[in-house]
Amino acid sequence: MNIKNFNTNWNKPSIFTAQTYDTKTSVEIDHSDLDLDEVMEAFQTLIVGMKYSSDALKHWVLDKAAEYESELETDYIKVPIYHYIKDDGTKEYDYEEMKGYLLEKMELLNNKTN
Repeated sequence: MNIKNFNTNWNKPSIFTAQTYDTKTSVEIDHSDLDLDEVMEAFQTLIVGMKYSSDALKHWVLDKAAEYESELETDYIKVPIYHYIKDDGTKEYDYEEMKGYLLEKMELLNNKTN
């Protein structure tokens, strides 16, 4: 990171701009320390300003989410969370049951590779 270019003035506005054909759309947010929700809302405004429909954006997000989920499923073993609800309404986790599930999956994976 280039320290000279690092600016700690969080009060400066953030400006996002998109231009297509003869249409220019800008979103200005009155601060620089944005969270991800603020950034994504700015992108959503820009995308709609570029004449994409809100539905088209929603479908794209859902398709992308399915793609990411598929990638994660191939990289990780999904572990079911074994729990029960106690009388006071809190969850009690059964770690032994989860441990048994993981050990079983690891054994299956080891048998496939041997």
